[in-house]
Amino acid sequence: MDWPKDRLRLLRTARPELPPCLTKDRRPLAPGQSLVRTAAAHAGSNCRDDCAFELCPYPP
Repeated sequence: MDWPKDRLRLLRTARPELPPCLTKDRRPLAPGQSLVRTAAAHAGSNCRDDCAFELCPYPP
């Protein structure tokens, strides 16, 4: 099955724990970022090294 990358990323979030950006350090979420999407705004590009969720930064 050839699922889009976003759907595969959602499968990684099916865990009983919360991501470290919600429990330890919220800076990777980058809620104040510009609404313009850049390469740096790609999901997973701003995650902590110990994060398996690859969701940050928060989508604009």
